[in-house]
Amino acid sequence: MAIQLPKPLLVSWRPAMEMPVTAANSFFVQIVANGSGEPEEIVLNVGFLPPIPVWGDAEVQASMSAQLSEVAVQPIVRLTFSRERAAELRDILAGLVEYWGQRDREVQG
Repeated sequence: MAIQLPKPLLVSWRPAMEMPVTAANSFFVQIVANGSGEPEEIVLNVGFLPPIPVWGDAEVQASMSAQLSEVAVQPIVRLTFSRERAAELRDILAGLVEYWGQRDREVQG
């Protein structure tokens, strides 16, 4: 049963403005099953994959790259949420991408 509030409450994201902004460029999604094997929640892993540490001319870079076996993602956060919240996040991001694309088309054209 939902709680009835006497008046709407304002939701503030103000404390988030005090958090540092961190670059993220790597994402990994997991689906967690419940006890009966049905999907129950989604885990979104967010990280930063730094540039491959090579330098020099193209030949030296190719040689150094060939010696690397892996480059580790630096984890930033693991978030868990329901399928419904995943759909909400998808819609928010899709709207943002559409807005950004429309803005770019207007500037170019």
